[in-house]
Amino acid sequence: MLNASKVLELAQSGDTATIVAMAEKEIIEAAAKASGGNTLLKRTRAAAKYIDKCDECRRGAWIDDKGDQLFTNGYTAFFLSPAINGLPEASARARFDVRSCIPDTDNYITADVSTADVAAKIKIWKAKVPARERKHGRPLIYDVGGMCYNAEYILDCYNILGGDITFTQPKIWKPVPAVLTSENGMAILLPIRKTAAR
Repeated sequence: MLNASKVLELAQSGDTATIVAMAEKEIIEAAAKASGGNTLLKRTRAAAKYIDKCDECRRGAWIDDKGDQLFTNGYTAFFLSPAINGLPEASARARFDVRSCIPDTDNYITADVSTADVAAKIKIWKAKVPARERKHGRPLIYDVGGMCYNAEYILDCYNILGGDITFTQPKIWKPVPAVLTSENGMAILLPIRKTAAR
């Protein structure tokens, strides 16, 4: 529910654009909760936050010729079906053939990922590393069976896909994405070389 004191403060300052954005966000979240319960609401919030953090040239989602909803930040990409309603639409220049990035998974293996462990390590990292360094420095690296990934991107994949997720990756390190699948679609996640890990 909209914060009445915040709305009043914004109205008095004449910032109607922020009031409109807050109202639109609340309407989208209410619709998600009504149609899919808390799970869809959480996925909608996670996807909106993810897209909001994307740089300007990648911001937004689009529907491809196969009917899936796509969005990417350049390191992860999502192929959702059904689409999450209310996400900002990508500009024409942000849309590209993300499907060409999907690897052949014939030689992939399933990996176990504890999202609780990933989340705990992110909290500890955030407590130790100043915000400026986190924003402009290297990300927290998380090892999954010998392959390394940006820990925050792992959580993005789990939070946006939702449901029963299968995490697959190459048997040995290769510069190709891991593939995560659930009943809500698929995500790809680029690895990071171990030498980049701290």
